[in-house]
Amino acid sequence: MDDLVWRAQRGDRAALGQLVQSQQTYVFSIALSVMKDPTDAADMTQEAFIRVMRSLHTYRAETKFTTWLYRLATNVCLDGLRRRGAGGPSPRDRPVSAGSAPGRGTAVAA
Repeated sequence: MDDLVWRAQRGDRAALGQLVQSQQTYVFSIALSVMKDPTDAADMTQEAFIRVMRSLHTYRAETKFTTWLYRLATNVCLDGLRRRGAGGPSPRDRPVSAGSAPGRGTAVAA
């Protein structure tokens, strides 16, 4: 994996693609353990890889890449929880107004 990281840091798009593909399950499992919802975890996994692409140049091989990736993914998830309101429900979990049928109402502002 060190070779993939090194090549990706130097702009090799194929290496970056391989790196993302090889670590996708790992990052999703981290996100799922924090977010507790598969849809939210998938969103955070995508956010994490966007951040990887933007921050890969900051990775130094002083630690294992997976350690750096774990911290990055965890931080992305914690940012997502903060944006959501300190662990409150995601927008799709908000209750519908009392007078509307399930699935047809409008969300009540929290």
